[in-house]
Amino acid sequence: MKTKYKVGDWVVCEFKVQQIKQISEDGRVTDVSDGYISHGGWSLNDRVFPLTLRSKIISEEFYDVYHKIHKLDDKYKISLNFPDINDYLITEWVKVMTDDDDDESIRKGYDKIRKMLETLETKMVEVSGYTIDGCKMIGRR
Repeated sequence: MKTKYKVGDWVVCEFKVQQIKQISEDGRVTDVSDGYISHGGWSLNDRVFPLTLRSKIISEEFYDVYHKIHKLDDKYKISLNFPDINDYLITEWVKVMTDDDDDESIRKGYDKIRKMLETLETKMVEVSGYTIDGCKMIGRR
């Protein structure tokens, strides 16, 4: 059953707590805000979920991984593809949020993004020191 939202409802959208600012006449959530930044589009319904304690906890786990990826980027000074990384994490978050009453599904989602973070750091360590005949091949920002 689809949730019917109204302007002013608190939700999680793209793993952040946000407030609905605008809904179209046909029920599409078109604008949300965290109080600092607004996010809008033709329809955000595929990535807006009711704010509950469980949805907040799930969202914080995903945001934590996203934040750690930014720290890796700062640490190793290798430019990461943040638009695609963000899309990947949002896609995985939506999968977990869609099935948020299943603890096993949530655990698998957490394991998947934690493994991605671990693999990413391993690869960044490998490429940051990559040399050929003493010449460092990967530059640092």
